[in-house]
Amino acid sequence: MNEIRILQSISHPNIVRMEGYFEDSRNIHLILELSTDGSLYTRIKAGGIDNSAVVVPKILWDVCQAVNYLHTLNPPIVHRDIKPENLLFFGEKIKLADFGSCNFVTDIIKDTVCGTPEYLAPEMILRKGHNEKLDIWCIGILAYELYFGYTPFS
Repeated sequence: MNEIRILQSISHPNIVRMEGYFEDSRNIHLILELSTDGSLYTRIKAGGIDNSAVVVPKILWDVCQAVNYLHTLNPPIVHRDIKPENLLFFGEKIKLADFGSCNFVTDIIKDTVCGTPEYLAPEMILRKGHNEKLDIWCIGILAYELYFGYTPFS
């Protein structure tokens, strides 16, 4: 329900839009904007991303636009799971998806550990508390992966 609450409160051209949701006796189902162009992860695994001076900066720009929007809200929202699997192509535009780990900074339990191991920031691993700066670490790991083809701490 937290993911629904957050998705209902945000709107940005680089964030996947929630069209609605419904519940049955066992699950909550989100109806999200459809990407027929696949994820960044799928493109990386299919042969890589052209790490030219045009493609990677455009991908990172789109991600940074989405994250900047989330971080400038009041209260800020931290995504906590920025990775290629959660970045979807809409033509040449990238949109951030999967808000299942996100939260308002004011609602974060300080020693929570969530996300993907290769992308975890030191403060989360050490349970020292975290805030929206955690997403900046993830963007750095993503940039490294886009340029070199693997994550730095794999």
